[in-house]
Amino acid sequence: MSKHNCEPIESDVLSLQIGIDDQAVILKLVHRPTGQVWADGPISYRVQTGHSGGAITTNLLKNPTVQADKNSLIITGQAQHLAVRHEFQLEGAALDERIELRNVAQEVVRVQRLEIGLTWPLTDCSGRLLQIARQAEWVPIPLRRHPLDTTARYEHFSAQDLISRRPDYWFGRHAQDDAGCPTIFNSTDGWLADGWCFTVDEHTLVVLKHATEHCELCVLDAD
Repeated sequence: MSKHNCEPIESDVLSLQIGIDDQAVILKLVHRPTGQVWADGPISYRVQTGHSGGAITTNLLKNPTVQADKNSLIITGQAQHLAVRHEFQLEGAALDERIELRNVAQEVVRVQRLEIGLTWPLTDCSGRLLQIARQAEWVPIPLRRHPLDTTARYEHFSAQDLISRRPDYWFGRHAQDDAGCPTIFNSTDGWLADGWCFTVDEHTLVVLKHATEHCELCVLDAD
């Protein structure tokens, strides 16, 4: 990492370091006993808004800052009209992530797509799969068995699957809630699940999302 790095926060199990390189917020999450890297790259703050002249998409925060507070690291900045507060709190083997968004515009803004997520490299600069990525597997929680599959096989995805398979042929597409409001995701935006088991070799990281007011899903994609 380079420029404006915060001191890492650590437990006996995990180490989290965040730095700012230009406008990119770079995050690295490491399992200390084994050295396994679970995240390593810029955090994606993807916001797409609709306007009369077309859609505007941004992927970085404007004027990002990062500060430490005991066992927490807090990122602040702005993604288009949204003021962002992004906090990570480390407790033992668990990393708690909380995101607060506030509309600072003087009007209602139509958000077509919103994703905030960590990154892990799959390929090198020439597009070839990294050796470590060849050992990785992602398993959806809790629907490990596809509800429409009569073969009783288990769903799991390799790095190559994420790159080459189409998410719109998988469960979770175009879901509607009781109010009849369709998902804002397009058919090829990403793989949706309540959570994921991310496994490399014999080590597994469990990623879960909890929302008290709405049904929100964990999105996995290979941008």
